[in-house]
Amino acid sequence: EIHSIDMKPHIGLEEDGVVKAQMKDGSWRIAKILAVDRKIPNQERFYVHWIEFNRRMDRWITKSEVSLNSIEIELARIRKEKEESKDAENERVFGNDEHAGMDQKSLLAHENA
Repeated sequence: EIHSIDMKPHIGLEEDGVVKAQMKDGSWRIAKILAVDRKIPNQERFYVHWIEFNRRMDRWITKSEVSLNSIEIELARIRKEKEESKDAENERVFGNDEHAGMDQKSLLAHENA
């Protein structure tokens, strides 16, 4: 299952926080912290889910594999891609026909009239 990100996530090193996290291949991607393990002082671990990746990729990482640098830029890119994808789907569904610009509720009312 692929999860998406809230449109206004909070950034930080706590549960439900959004960070940049290093994947096994060394790349840095946006991730959501699902759990924090602070059992050993100064050795925090974070169980993360990488946004736009399958849950199979989720894993525990250390603080050295977490970054808050440039996260706002990356989040803005993800939001923009989501909006563009939604716009493209609306164009595909509603296209240049008599139903252009109608939302689902209006379309149903039109079809039932």
